[in-house]
Amino acid sequence: MSYEVETRKVQLTGGATLIISLPKDWARHVGLKPGDEVLIVPQHDNSLLIIPKKIAKHQIPEITIHINDEFKDARHIERILLSYYLAGYDVLRVGFTDTTINFKRHVKEVTRKKLAGTEVIEEDRNVLTIQNLIDVLNMSMDEILNKIVRTVMNMFEDLKIIITKFDENIAQDLIDRDNEVDKLYRLLNRQLRKILLTGRAVGSKTPDPRAVLEYQIISKALERIADNVSDVVHEIANKMGKEAIDKVPCELKDKIINIINDITSLFNTISSALSNKAKLVEINHVLDNIKNGISRKIEEILDQLYRYELDSITIASLRVILYRILRVAEW
Repeated sequence: MSYEVETRKVQLTGGATLIISLPKDWARHVGLKPGDEVLIVPQHDNSLLIIPKKIAKHQIPEITIHINDEFKDARHIERILLSYYLAGYDVLRVGFTDTTINFKRHVKEVTRKKLAGTEVIEEDRNVLTIQNLIDVLNMSMDEILNKIVRTVMNMFEDLKIIITKFDENIAQDLIDRDNEVDKLYRLLNRQLRKILLTGRAVGSKTPDPRAVLEYQIISKALERIADNVSDVVHEIANKMGKEAIDKVPCELKDKIINIINDITSLFNTISSALSNKAKLVEINHVLDNIKNGISRKIEEILDQLYRYELDSITIASLRVILYRILRVAEW
């Protein structure tokens, strides 16, 4: 239902209270009656957002997805599930035909691994009902972002262990944590979208739209950093293997680990500067110095790779690893 902009006069009642009347058509459409409560949320542009409490409390967006014979690839189904999840739908009813029922297991796997806060709450032969069980509007964006930061920092620490002495179990655990970062990233972006749509965040506080954009940019950078760290481990595990990484000279390993330490220092510098509310010019100056230092170190290693007695496959993998690490610093 669409409405035209209306102008209402502010009236005085009781000698001190200012009141305005609500549009009749809108009140009827949302089912607002005398005695009902509304949420009044101040916005950063000095306007007010009015939300009927029963709508804010009980509205559960849901959608039905029909998996028919047009779907030939499980990845297409996964993309659709992720898009509706990120769009803010709390209930996904996924219907299958007799010829597509074999995709049901994949849908359950995607729910478990990629849709944070959701579960399959009902299942029969041709329908799965997936429901979000957490209220993202009552979650702290800072808590989610800090969890992503902690996870990424721990990935760096384990990456140093893998480079020093390859361990298959640690490598697999690191790759699993990249998937966890992806889940948290999607959860945060789902929350940001809901905040933009409703104008509310934790405790019904109105968010600054600029802060929402900042959270989105920071979380995207962290997600890409985690992806690149995971790619480094994939390169070591799948292209090089334990035998090849063990043959890399300790001197070269120490240089790579030193660069990773510089990157973790970069993280700490950013966190400290933002906490202390340093000037953006000062922050950028510090960041440029550290990033330029990392770039120079990587270029030096790349120029010296061929003086080490390593086979061509190992050298090629080390070049990929160093470029991935450079991408991390750039993000």
